[in-house]
Amino acid sequence: MRIIRYDLNLTQKNVSELSGISEDAIRKIKHGKVTPTQETLELLSVVLKTDLNKLLLNMRVNDLTFN
Repeated sequence: MRIIRYDLNLTQKNVSELSGISEDAIRKIKHGKVTPTQETLELLSVVLKTDLNKLLLNMRVNDLTFN
């Protein structure tokens, strides 16, 4: 998520303001302290112009493949 955000020249504060998700929640997602809800993923996907559901699925499949 951070790389996508950087590519779009967005700060966490920008993402928070555009998505309506608190900076604290975004920070917790970034650090893996919480799992985002479907609604949160959809809001972030719009702001980050990326299907985060697909991205997470690919990451999980890759984790299973390499473990």
